[in-house]
Amino acid sequence: MSGTALSFAGAVALFSLYPATLLRDETLRRYVVFDLAASVASLLFFFNAAHFALQDPDWWLAIFVVAKMAQLSIFLGRIPVDDRAVSPRLLGFFATLLFVILLPHILQSPIDGDETHYVLLTDSLVRDHDLDLRNQYAESTRLVGRPIEGQSGDPIGANGELYSRHEPFLSILLIPGYAALGTAGAAATIAIFGGLLIFSLLSLVSEELPDFKTAVLLPFIIGPPVLFYATRIWPEVPAAFCFSQALRHRHLRSPVRFGMYLVLLCALKLRFALIAIPLLFIVVALSSRRDWKRIALVGALLTIPFAGLLLFDRGVFSVRPIDAVSAANFASAWRGAAGLLFDAQAGLLFQAPLLFAGLILACSRRTSQALSVGSASAALYLLFLIPRSEWHGGWSPPLRYIVVFMPLFAIAAAAVLQRLRLAGLTLFALLTGGLAIHGIAQPPHLFHITNGESELGEVLSTHLYGDFSRLLPSLIRPNAAAMICSILVVLVVAVLIAARRRGISPLPLGEGGRRPGEGVMAQSRSFSVPAPLLPAALSVLLVGMYACGSRPGPIVQLEDAHVQHNGGRLYPEHFIVARFRFQGGWTLTGGDQAAFHARSGRSRLYYFADTGAVVAVDGITLRLPAAQHDKWKSASVVLPEKTDHLLRCVEGEVTIDRIEHE
Repeated sequence: MSGTALSFAGAVALFSLYPATLLRDETLRRYVVFDLAASVASLLFFFNAAHFALQDPDWWLAIFVVAKMAQLSIFLGRIPVDDRAVSPRLLGFFATLLFVILLPHILQSPIDGDETHYVLLTDSLVRDHDLDLRNQYAESTRLVGRPIEGQSGDPIGANGELYSRHEPFLSILLIPGYAALGTAGAAATIAIFGGLLIFSLLSLVSEELPDFKTAVLLPFIIGPPVLFYATRIWPEVPAAFCFSQALRHRHLRSPVRFGMYLVLLCALKLRFALIAIPLLFIVVALSSRRDWKRIALVGALLTIPFAGLLLFDRGVFSVRPIDAVSAANFASAWRGAAGLLFDAQAGLLFQAPLLFAGLILACSRRTSQALSVGSASAALYLLFLIPRSEWHGGWSPPLRYIVVFMPLFAIAAAAVLQRLRLAGLTLFALLTGGLAIHGIAQPPHLFHITNGESELGEVLSTHLYGDFSRLLPSLIRPNAAAMICSILVVLVVAVLIAARRRGISPLPLGEGGRRPGEGVMAQSRSFSVPAPLLPAALSVLLVGMYACGSRPGPIVQLEDAHVQHNGGRLYPEHFIVARFRFQGGWTLTGGDQAAFHARSGRSRLYYFADTGAVVAVDGITLRLPAAQHDKWKSASVVLPEKTDHLLRCVEGEVTIDRIEHE
């Protein structure tokens, strides 16, 4: 039985049996009737699937899981807030089962990125009882499915030992699962942490917003980005769990637990100390004098991971400096901050739209103390993160570096859901469900190459035969769409803040419109957008984007999906370490061709060719002088009066980055 079939069988069993433990009486009977009707409709659709492009079982699994998740959440939303059936423990257990069930399907795609190094490190601890990875690298094809080498910056011991630059604590947590089931057992351990995270998030939200039905939030926090990391071997989900639990225990009623979660957070990844230490100082500032003994205990506990990292193996795990924000790297800081918000491949707006809306709303109002405290403790981490060229996570699914802030996003998203009407809730549900379907059906697509395009842009460009990627904001390769989004976001936040000061609510307050901590309904004016206006505006936007994308743009990137390559190869190669640091392009040798759409007239062709090359553009020969790859050159070329052009390499080898209209 294939992994997809096994996951499908498990999902059918879960969504058939588990509702019986959550629902009862009339709600359960209605669920069964609705479920039977939905099953009949699905079977009718399945038998006519030959007329649709959904014959791949991976897509059927993804659609089934997301549809059932949405169906269950609708019925859970009918249960009173204080009912045991919607307790965070029970829903967290349900999430654990769901993540574990998806593993056979997800693991059909080989693990990648830092996952491989965590698995090799765990294997060394289990088999060799040390951290020397020399024999693991030699056997990496057997262990993780492909040859793996050490990464740049990995420490080397006095006797030639090869160590990993990754902290070993996550691998220590993976030992029981890996010893029992290998890589699948290690992934199952992370899936369990994923369930614990869902439990903690729902508990935190219910404590901060006691009138909110957490079941409404469940499908959004089970979806992206948690879904992408709860079924993969990364430290972000365990770290988010520790951060969430630390926020829950910030009142120091149990200082040992608070300190323990801070210690675990730092041990998972040293960079998380940039969150833990500010959180400790903020808790100290908010505490009364009688808490000093407890605070001292927490501080003492917090020294444990640092002492271990400094003393372990004579300083093998060194602390590396990280770029900080300054006037000199303001552009890098803008790229990182804007990219985390609305980059089409790695930003909140496109990968978790409800979390983006929650973040924007949180900028203009005080939602809860936990959100305020958590946001303040996150500031230093973000200050060091956003100027880094790897803000998008490198070779990993989207939003890697901010998954740890899921507790803050969950509270903010819940505040948005409290104020949304049915139309808005449906829109966010469809967007989130679509992203979850894509992530489940095509896990390798989450590891998108960092070339400035996005998965959405590539699909549109390939099927609609135009450069649609330039219409989507990219901060890997900053474009005009990114600048426009930056300006719009600043304007929206400014309007929200101004509206809040005037007592106007920019979101319609519904039944759940009570402000946290208040016993009466918030007295504020509100306005709402007329229902027909939103789809009309969306239709106009889509038509405009199609018209613009179908026309040639001012810049043609030779590596993009809309360029039709006949020969040649990607530069730099797909799996090169830190590919985003390189100026990319497409390498052509004698006879290789590339067809593209471009504006006619005088343009600049940017290239490098170690020994020079000769190319022909629409039959016009162009000689390109030699240029080293670290010193890209440009040559002038005049494109004829047409939109379809052909570039052919006549002689030599040349790597072309782009053709830019002057």
